[in-house]
Amino acid sequence: MSSKSILVLGAHPDSSRFACKAMKLLKSKGFDSVPINPRFAEVLGHRCYSSVSQWMTETGEKSADTVTFYLNPAHSTKLQDELLALKPRRAIFNPGAENPELERALKSIGVEVHENCTLVMLNTGRF
Repeated sequence: MSSKSILVLGAHPDSSRFACKAMKLLKSKGFDSVPINPRFAEVLGHRCYSSVSQWMTETGEKSADTVTFYLNPAHSTKLQDELLALKPRRAIFNPGAENPELERALKSIGVEVHENCTLVMLNTGRF
């Protein structure tokens, strides 16, 4: 994997969940996604990491292209330090995952921040 990785925070193996739908669509569009969720060991055949820092440590990666959020703000706020250390190129806060405080913190270090739906972005060529 490389800095072109797309981290899916709140990844889930249940195909009715939007995070799972996003991972499937990312794959169908040729993107490499990395599931992050401490509740699962695997999602859609991919190793699921318990945290951003675990992924960084175990893969040696220093950054990611995109982080897409499928977490409520109570959970994503806890990841702020990890995300600031990651400094992804872009962060997408899907509907229901908006977190104004975290969004401001990411913007302050130059991360491109979107409140949008990853599925819509992929299907309309805006990803």
